[in-house]
Amino acid sequence: MNQVNSILKTISNLIFGKNPSSLDIVLGIISSLIIPIFLFGLIIQSKVHWSLFQIIIALEMGFDLGGGMVVNMMRSTKAFYHTQSSNEDPWIANVLRKPLLFIGLHIYPILVYGFFEPSKLLYGFIWYGLLLAFAYLILKSPKQTQYPSSILCVLIAIVINSFIINPVYGFEWLIPVLYIKLLVGRLIEG
Repeated sequence: MNQVNSILKTISNLIFGKNPSSLDIVLGIISSLIIPIFLFGLIIQSKVHWSLFQIIIALEMGFDLGGGMVVNMMRSTKAFYHTQSSNEDPWIANVLRKPLLFIGLHIYPILVYGFFEPSKLLYGFIWYGLLLAFAYLILKSPKQTQYPSSILCVLIAIVINSFIINPVYGFEWLIPVLYIKLLVGRLIEG
């Protein structure tokens, strides 16, 4: 039982940081359900005709990104990911504390275009490359300009998503939510 509790505590720390408030946890859970609820609406109304595999991918992305967009803004999460590693932290925490690696794991634009609109897969790589480039530029900018720089990058992404690269139907939310989650929520310290 102690090992199960230890595993659950580790998972909670990786998601919410150390010592999140009950309200933090509730907000994280609510935010993780918002996008999947709307995706279910599209599915039930037959506005999308996705395979079971596509549905699972879409729901997982919505769950992770909707939840992560809010959770990454929390004091407890920022404190956990912007502190030095300790011996008591699991190896995965040390890996996820590396911001560019953490962001690099989020290949969602490639997956969306690859599985939902493969003829436009190049757009997935463009969005992914832009995300990495923005993250690098933000990290290399002076500390006092990182927050406004991250917001500027999100603004650019929203404008491109709205006027230049048409999003995949059902994933209009993907780029704004992904970029806010990672560029503002993950990169910017407390």
